[in-house]
Amino acid sequence: FIKDYIDLFNLAGIKLTEIYSGESGLISFTGYTLAKESRSFVMLLADEMTFTTILWLDGAFYYYNSARCFHEQGTAEYASDIARSLSQLLQFMKAHQIETPLENIYLAGVSKEDEGLYRNAIMEMGIDVPACVYDFRFGNTSATTLAFTPDDTAPMPKYFLISSLEGIDTKSLVFSSIIVL
Repeated sequence: FIKDYIDLFNLAGIKLTEIYSGESGLISFTGYTLAKESRSFVMLLADEMTFTTILWLDGAFYYYNSARCFHEQGTAEYASDIARSLSQLLQFMKAHQIETPLENIYLAGVSKEDEGLYRNAIMEMGIDVPACVYDFRFGNTSATTLAFTPDDTAPMPKYFLISSLEGIDTKSLVFSSIIVL
């Protein structure tokens, strides 16, 4: 699998410096985006079938988990699933005696119009952390492959190529690998 990428880029005269799996790519990408805004936070990325939860504490990645979801986005059941997933993460923190307070909960891959529904479900679970819908903005594109360059202030590689990127309509962000050039 990786050799195919290396061969393809070699044919194009491009030297790859790193290749990440989808999980590690998402963690790295979160570090280049959300971790610039908050030091201790949860990012819950939702697609139509799973919740991926990433926990950052004191500016460093701490925990990653994915769980299946069987409800439709925008429904009370889906909001309850989000709240339960976050509650389980907080129970994990308590069991591991993690006392670092969370600054924010970022919900990605869900509609901004449903933000109140998700916030209410989170508050009803007794979670007293600000929650908001976070929209990874890549511009107006529906391409399945997207390349971008960061601004000059971001300490990240010069180029990323995100492969198998689906649903750039802000409802779902799924990618299988990130390649750094």
